[in-house]
Amino acid sequence: MLCCLSFLSALCLLIPLCNSVYQDWSDRLIMTKSICLACPVLLVAMKILICRFQRHRFKILLQELIKFLKEANKPERKVIDYYVKKHVFLNLSLSITGFLTALIFVIGPFLLSTPLPTDAKYPFLINSSFRRFIIYLHQSIVAFQVASTMVIDCLCASLLWFTAARFEILSQDFKNIQSESDVYLRIRQHQYLLIYAKTLRIAIRGLVFSTLLTATTAIVFASVPFFTPASLMIKAQFAFIVCSAGTLVFLTAWPADHLIITTSKIGTAAFNSSWIGLPPKLLKCWILILKMSQKPITINIAGILPTLSLPYFFQFVSKVFSYLATLRIIIMKEIVWSGT
Repeated sequence: MLCCLSFLSALCLLIPLCNSVYQDWSDRLIMTKSICLACPVLLVAMKILICRFQRHRFKILLQELIKFLKEANKPERKVIDYYVKKHVFLNLSLSITGFLTALIFVIGPFLLSTPLPTDAKYPFLINSSFRRFIIYLHQSIVAFQVASTMVIDCLCASLLWFTAARFEILSQDFKNIQSESDVYLRIRQHQYLLIYAKTLRIAIRGLVFSTLLTATTAIVFASVPFFTPASLMIKAQFAFIVCSAGTLVFLTAWPADHLIITTSKIGTAAFNSSWIGLPPKLLKCWILILKMSQKPITINIAGILPTLSLPYFFQFVSKVFSYLATLRIIIMKEIVWSGT
């Protein structure tokens, strides 16, 4: 029920924002603001749908995480603590930035001459104070919905870090093999981890793609006010959007890149372990592990989403800056032509 209400809430603002893009096409500033604000609202709706379809997989992933944390021994907990400290600051920074961005948009009408946080166009008049208050309240709720859904990206990043930590622990266990029973145990653990990682990939790749799609559009259009004589408050609002969108992409690109590294380390650890003298049957399994480690776990969608990694993130930043440079040239030419 709450899921449906949240989806309808986002949809009730997304449609008026799209209507604003259509009606204010000639006003560059309002049009770009509406496109920019429609992107995170669309992202909310997409995340709700994807999480709804993938809820069973997320349940399995989270149950395994909780089970492992309860049963972890001291060396394993030490590795987990290291990974938690590695990404907790970024997650907290993103969450705080998201809620600050929502707060700035909510208090925007009190500091600017606009009656509402957005320029959404509704199919009815909003002359009365009561209607304006209801719409203001709804747009404020959606703003905090957008900030809250950033926690989903933090969850995806945490699951990626957790999976990478499990492969790191398994690599250390491969180096400490002392008997054939240890060999059988490590092979079963490796197979189980591969299944877990593939389940995670299926569960989050739709979320990652939706974030990349909307973040790219939002960053490009949110940068338009910086090239126009807009007020300082408007520029501050969209500066937070640019920072939040860029951080969202980096948030999952970093652990996805690290997961590629840790899954590849399994082969090196297995090769450096005490495999000499093992029975032929176990040696075949060992060779299979070496081959499988040459194809690391990646987050991608064939033909749609390239392999998510830090190199891809830097390509993403480079492309965004090239789009911004082109957009700046177009805007500056329009300003010069309008002045002449």
